[in-house]
Amino acid sequence: KPLGISMQWGSEPRWDPDVVAADGRTIRLNCGYSRAHFSASDLARVGHLYLQKGLWKDNRIISEKFVKESLTPCGIPTGPRQEVGDDGLILTGGYGFKWRQHEYDGVTTWGMHGYGQQFCVIIPEYDVVMTKLSNWRDKSTWIGNNTFYPLLIRALKTP
Repeated sequence: KPLGISMQWGSEPRWDPDVVAADGRTIRLNCGYSRAHFSASDLARVGHLYLQKGLWKDNRIISEKFVKESLTPCGIPTGPRQEVGDDGLILTGGYGFKWRQHEYDGVTTWGMHGYGQQFCVIIPEYDVVMTKLSNWRDKSTWIGNNTFYPLLIRALKTP
């Protein structure tokens, strides 16, 4: 447990179909968005690991090459690029290995999204990791990405 995470599985983990990496290799991915239970701080540790290109407290945990590949859009269809609302949030900018790319006001973000609008987002340009957990049983508490991301980017850009 190099990150000190105490993540729990809600039931047996699921496996997604294999994906083809940008270099043509086939990789089997765990369906990490499903049935994984993290605290906000533990999920932020995963985001920080990626923001730091695979380093945790000066120790190499995953290769920089794998981090870069994980954050490179690959051939998983995400639908057409679409702008949501009048503020220019692009929801389907690309999809890496469980990381979805978003763009807003010229800022690129990468996020891992879970059920109930829970997520971990990294914003390399601002050196930011942000996690958000929700009461997934109460949909009235959900704040979607198309609402939250613009608020976050506007706050980062405010002098």
